[in-house]
Amino acid sequence: MAQEKNYRYPGPRPFRDNDIDRGLFFGREHEKQYLFHSILVENLFVLFAKSGMGKTSLLNAGLMELLREKGLVPLKIRFNDPKKTPLNKIYTGTEWSVKKRNKKVKKEDRIDYEKGKKDSLWEFFKTVAFWTTKNKRLVPVLILDQFEDFFTKHSQKNRKAFITQLADLVRGRVPGSLRKVFKSKGYFPYRETPPKVKVIISIRDDYLGYLEEMTQAIPNILQNRFRLMPLTRKQAREAIEKPASFSDENQFKTKVFSYNSGAVDAMLDFFCTQKVRDKIIKTNEIEPFQLQWLCQDIEKKVYEKYPENESKYIVQEKDLGGEEGMNEVLRGFYDNQIKSVGSWWKQIKVRKLCETGLIDIKGRTSLDEIYIKRRFKVPGSLLTDLVNNHLLRSEPRVGGKIFYELIHDTLVEPIKKSRKNRKVKKVKIAAPIYLTYFDTPWCFNPIHSKSGKY
Repeated sequence: MAQEKNYRYPGPRPFRDNDIDRGLFFGREHEKQYLFHSILVENLFVLFAKSGMGKTSLLNAGLMELLREKGLVPLKIRFNDPKKTPLNKIYTGTEWSVKKRNKKVKKEDRIDYEKGKKDSLWEFFKTVAFWTTKNKRLVPVLILDQFEDFFTKHSQKNRKAFITQLADLVRGRVPGSLRKVFKSKGYFPYRETPPKVKVIISIRDDYLGYLEEMTQAIPNILQNRFRLMPLTRKQAREAIEKPASFSDENQFKTKVFSYNSGAVDAMLDFFCTQKVRDKIIKTNEIEPFQLQWLCQDIEKKVYEKYPENESKYIVQEKDLGGEEGMNEVLRGFYDNQIKSVGSWWKQIKVRKLCETGLIDIKGRTSLDEIYIKRRFKVPGSLLTDLVNNHLLRSEPRVGGKIFYELIHDTLVEPIKKSRKNRKVKKVKIAAPIYLTYFDTPWCFNPIHSKSGKY
């Protein structure tokens, strides 16, 4: 069975931890090196950014392989399953990460894994061991990705237990509970040197304040941190142009192609232009997920135009369809996100929120969570999904209120167009039904009924 070929641009999904995606990951070289060297120096590091900035992509395609080359074992854990406690997720996720890695690599690159004791995080990382086939011991790097799930999907009791044990681990102190157990036995079986382990916490910036819950146990948790910002025009240009010229064609649906400078400039201008209260503002900030979505759509069109063509295709400015064409692509993103929320009644509520609540006569606006739940009947769990899927952005403000808004100004016109198209479609469908009902003698109509009654 032939292997499914990839797009050069992943669209809204994050870049993955594999050779193909690493080869396509451009525009984040500075951030990649900064994060890598910070991890080598520090044992605890926090990466934070707004939703859609590419934190997971940076970890997957930018950091993981660099850590392996330096003799470290990245163990990426997510706390997205409320049925498993955070501690249990660490224990099971560590073993799963090693097994998953060993299936993908050559025999000589596999890791030998000695299971650790699961009485506490300190004891687990004190007894767990990772070895190369040449008997070189490796240092684990615990990557807690999308750490906001820890606060939204787990009980306070489970959070407290995990924070206490994580504090012992990163502060290098023997847990008091462990001392008591072994004191009663008259001996301590471990050397008191702390376990060799590094921890990375990746979290949305609107949840950064939630780390305050952990500062009493880990006072320096925010001491070493890095905020991932949007792409600059220069970085975005790399992210647009270089994947198209990546030469390993056997892996991709499309052959090598390119963009002329006018097409790239038009794309960058589109993303860098925002309308705020009737004012046009030019920025130097581009959100990666929107760029990837537009580029993947362009790649699909290239594939349709010359799947068997020998010549190298050059994307022209006219291929973009101008601002209207690019807005149409984003409208497709909006419609897809609406469909993904599930049942029709959820779709109606989310559409109403986006089209009548988060957009006013002057453009994009924001609403607080309490008002959204009361006025539009959209529950908090669904708002979280919309943020994770990059349709909305949440922002904590003074007084502890959480406000929501569309993730970018470029979505305003596509959403308006989507609403307008649905209204036009309803009128076209409704008109023939109305005429058929009243004007044809064989339909049930009081005018044509023999009795003249309904």
